[in-house]
Amino acid sequence: MPSDTLQIKLSQDSLFFPLPFTNATIDNVVQVKNMLPVVQGDPKANVISFKILSRVQNRYSVHPPVGFIGAGEHATIIFSFNPEHVKMAKNPEERELPTEATKDAIHVDFAVVDAQSVQTALAHWVPGSKETKTSREVVADASRFWKQRGQVKKNSPTTMRYKLRCVFATRNNVPDSLVMCMKEEGGCCKPIADGAAPLPRTRPPVTSSTQPQNTAPPEAPPHRYSESQRTTPTTRSPRSDACYTPCATGPPRIFTTGPGAAAAASAPSASPPSSAPTQKSRTSAGSTCGDITLKSIAEQVMNYKLSYRAVGVLLFLTLLCGLRDQSNLLTWLIAKQ
Repeated sequence: MPSDTLQIKLSQDSLFFPLPFTNATIDNVVQVKNMLPVVQGDPKANVISFKILSRVQNRYSVHPPVGFIGAGEHATIIFSFNPEHVKMAKNPEERELPTEATKDAIHVDFAVVDAQSVQTALAHWVPGSKETKTSREVVADASRFWKQRGQVKKNSPTTMRYKLRCVFATRNNVPDSLVMCMKEEGGCCKPIADGAAPLPRTRPPVTSSTQPQNTAPPEAPPHRYSESQRTTPTTRSPRSDACYTPCATGPPRIFTTGPGAAAAASAPSASPPSSAPTQKSRTSAGSTCGDITLKSIAEQVMNYKLSYRAVGVLLFLTLLCGLRDQSNLLTWLIAKQ
């Protein structure tokens, strides 16, 4: 038979938001379990409906704001706080971010769905559904149920109001029974398994830059190359390759320090594939270092860059030479006639 006394259990009694704030969205994941017994043959009996209330709705967002919980089942409610959205509020008074002295609270109302409201309130609700997101039809049915039900009355066996305190403190004061997630814009939190414990432990923060499946640190930090190591053979000029490359060619040496120096010296010299073009260019340049050919001189002359002033002087001299040749040509034509 349906129970007349409301029985619920929450995974935590407060919402924690670490300070100082960043541009990340802070999610507090709360599990609500319906402790009423399951009625055999009537899966819609002892169903509880919940509704989230807050006086500072501009600061927090809740998913889902209303819904139903079947007998012996649990629902996951996510309370989110986005500092960037608070700063962009239309009302200037609502743009102020909370501090340690802020005493916000979010209330959760619970009520048992009575037998008269089962057909209309639970028309779209499916018992034992494993969907993580509540459908719009179920949210609309729950909203209509609460509109007909009215406010929660004190000392009522079928209704209850639960208060969740909002705690703003440093990250060192995170409670052990808290399930919190910090995500960047566009990221998502790791969902809770269906068979989670009544009091889940704290999970590590998850962002757009880390992998939720692998929380282990990297084996080694990324290597930073110096300016000399960043230089590649393609950035050299033909002149530097021809004149500054040693003429003697031979196997490259390996210079190492530390415990592996002896092993590196005794091992045969080998270079990675990426260094092959460098050695090839050095060998070809070294073979032409002894003699200077016309081709190398032509390349140096053609690749030589002149300043704009020198180019202007050369153009002016070319113009004078042209005028002088033109006068000689006119003189030659007149004398011939």
